[in-house]
Amino acid sequence: YEVREDDSKMELLLDVPGIYVSDIKIQLEGEGKVVKISGSRKYRNHDKETSSTFEQSFTIDPKAVDVTELNASLADGVLTISVPKLRQPKVDDVQRIIPIETTKKETPADSISIEQDGEQQVETRRNSQKNAMMTTFKLQKKISELIEIQELEC
Repeated sequence: YEVREDDSKMELLLDVPGIYVSDIKIQLEGEGKVVKISGSRKYRNHDKETSSTFEQSFTIDPKAVDVTELNASLADGVLTISVPKLRQPKVDDVQRIIPIETTKKETPADSISIEQDGEQQVETRRNSQKNAMMTTFKLQKKISELIEIQELEC
């Protein structure tokens, strides 16, 4: 047998010379995880009829391929079983910000306090990346202002 794969499908090719479609059975078993191929071959040799049977099982991943679309064809003594792949999202296809949840209540230690000219501003940490970035920006701005004030006083 031979296994072929491209971006859209996987194929299993088996050589079955002299076997007719009516002599082959393909079953999907094990909750879609096993493809079982069985069949028989009958032939005559000098007035004597001989038959042989075969059975082969292959494991597949139903999370990677669409087992409901499994199909088979027989041509020139080659049985081809084909199954389309399930579309797996690429990292580039899925861009989103993942929020971080917490069960902890905020305490004074979770806050940052900045004093300037007796006026107090409190910036509270936030769970989302956007709020954290805004807080960092505001802190940098306040620090820059404090540095400028100190430089002017010197």
